Amino acid sequence: AGSEELKQLKKSLNAAYLNLELEKQIKSKELTEINEKKETEKLLAEIEAINKKFDAKKKEIENIKKQKLVEAKEIIEKQLREKELKKEEEYKQFLKDKQEVDKIMKKLQVERDQKLQKEYEKRQETKKFIENFLIQK
Repeated sequence: AGSEELKQLKKSLNAAYLNLELEKQIKSKELTEINEKKETEKLLAEIEAINKKFDAKKKEIENIKKQKLVEAKEIIEKQLREKELKKEEEYKQFLKDKQEVDKIMKKLQVERDQKLQKEYEKRQETKKFIENFLIQK
């Protein structure tokens, strides 16, 4: 009967070893899954961090572009204002020059008119002189 009991004990011991090995494999699998999950979470966190850095850099670049556009617009507007001021100055100078030319032209016209008037008066005088001379004869 001892042999039967020993067989039963051996059988129970083998079953216990098998259960222990099975439990060990289950725990090992669970540990592997936990480690893989942690690794995945770590990778996701790194990806998230990289995405945030990328978004921040992208936003910074967009802000720089906007600033450059604003600066370019300001430069163009300044150039246009300066061009407009230059045109106004040139027009003022043109009017001033025109006024001078008109003044000179008027003076010349007055002098010409006076000269013509004098010539006319001289001719009239000569004509009268000739008439008077003819009348006296």
